[in-house]
Amino acid sequence: MQFVVFVGFALVGSQFQPGGETKDDNHANFRTLSVLLAMSRGLLSLQYLVVLIFCAKAKYNKLILPLGLCSFFYLLTTAAFAVMILAFKDNQPYHTGIYSLWYIALFLETALVLAVSSIWRMLSFKRTHLVERMGLLSLIVIGEGAIGVTKTVSAMMSKKGPDQEGSALIFTIILVS
Repeated sequence: MQFVVFVGFALVGSQFQPGGETKDDNHANFRTLSVLLAMSRGLLSLQYLVVLIFCAKAKYNKLILPLGLCSFFYLLTTAAFAVMILAFKDNQPYHTGIYSLWYIALFLETALVLAVSSIWRMLSFKRTHLVERMGLLSLIVIGEGAIGVTKTVSAMMSKKGPDQEGSALIFTIILVS
């Protein structure tokens, strides 16, 4: 299910333009994104619930409340995104307020889950692999940027060499990097 959500985000993300559509546009892309967000949050809620059940069986009573809260928060955002699916019907005028609800739901979810991990230290990010994974992700993003820069520069050099505009672009890329 996580892989389906991941692939769905990759497919829908390339066409994500809130507010950039007209009244005659089909809202299938945004409806699909709402479905994917609801699925991902539902899956997170289920995962926290499974951990909660095993913690309750093992008598880790200190973890029951924070895990229950996290599962509940994700369940709330699942419901919010599921309700937002109805806002994107075909041949209906779009309402820019629905995009604000997306951002508000995501912000509240993040704030509440981070608050739980800050209050209950046993769910904090200390001694986890998160820092290492974020560092590796940063290296991947930087590497992809370097590949893009290399492709741009090589495309410009493959002509008869860089012109004034090309030289300015290469200088800007080096300056920004």
